[in-house]
Amino acid sequence: MKFIHYSGPKHRFKKGQRIDYKKSKIDLKTPAISSASINLLPLKIIFVGLVLVGFYYWLFMSGFFNIKEIVIDGDAGDEIKTEVTSLRGQNIFRVGGKDTETSLQQKKPGIKKIKIIRGIPNTLKVELYERDSALTWESQGKKYLVDATGVPFKETDKTKHFLIIDTNNLPVALGTRVVDEDFIIFVEFAEQEIPLKTDFKIDHFEILETTYQIIVVGENKKKIFFSTMRQLTPQLQAFKKIYDEKKDEIQEYLDTRVEGLVYYK
Repeated sequence: MKFIHYSGPKHRFKKGQRIDYKKSKIDLKTPAISSASINLLPLKIIFVGLVLVGFYYWLFMSGFFNIKEIVIDGDAGDEIKTEVTSLRGQNIFRVGGKDTETSLQQKKPGIKKIKIIRGIPNTLKVELYERDSALTWESQGKKYLVDATGVPFKETDKTKHFLIIDTNNLPVALGTRVVDEDFIIFVEFAEQEIPLKTDFKIDHFEILETTYQIIVVGENKKKIFFSTMRQLTPQLQAFKKIYDEKKDEIQEYLDTRVEGLVYYK
């Protein structure tokens, strides 16, 4: 057995230097372990997508919002009732709006306006606003009630308000306008003012080829011609003056359509 003498490195200490035996000469620090960061964006997108799909299913496919009760406010008639009742069981968010309202209105021209109100979750209310007649229109031997906008909405046997006869006998379609509002206002004014200013008794009104003129037919079969393109007041004044002066001479008509002139026969 051999012994080898080993002499380690010599440390030189200065005289009077204190030695700290507790201080380690070994670096015990370990390198930090970096963990790879996780991207959560795809998971968030999937989660939001699932929520939206579930919400859509709940609104439109679950049956929770299917119409169970229908309330009709107004005189609907059998055809409107049948049409509205057919909406029962449908999703409440898929009915209503202008398309549904227009479709229902076309079923009954007597309805001026239809308003559909959704009562969440499953009640549908239909409000009907009926047309009010302003005059009676006659063409081809048939009479129709016409509202203030000029729309015929119902066939009738009796004259209501006053009668306008279309001598051209043009066909009438319910719900389709036959005259404009200004024409109706003109005739209404004439119908009110003539009996107030004279003893001329109105039987009915007539139109010829256009609504640019109106003929007032009296009970005595005499006629007054007015232009609807001019103000009625000066025409009424001219009519009254000549009618009062020449009443006995007027046998057929009195024409005020030309400004500043009055013709009579």
